[in-house]
Amino acid sequence: MRLVKTRKPIGGRSHLYLIEDVPERSGILAHAGTFAGNKEKGFKTSVLGCVLIGYRVGTYQNQRAIFDTRRAIGDFNNILAGKPARITIINAWEKQHD
Repeated sequence: MRLVKTRKPIGGRSHLYLIEDVPERSGILAHAGTFAGNKEKGFKTSVLGCVLIGYRVGTYQNQRAIFDTRRAIGDFNNILAGKPARITIINAWEKQHD
């Protein structure tokens, strides 16, 4: 998959990335956020099918959460310096709780 920085903010998010070359999807956004819960089950969410970038995972307000996301996306932005990159996505929660 290929990651590219979007040219302008969407929904107030300035560090926003588009993941391209995703099988069966036109693309996926990657950004900062805390929750990725299922709203139909009463959980909070910061995403609608997006990928959250952060440094830690854990539990917050009785649901799974990702932490240090603004710092992580800022560091990510500095490392990429606006250039595209190839990425591999891992589910850190499942990796820690296998």
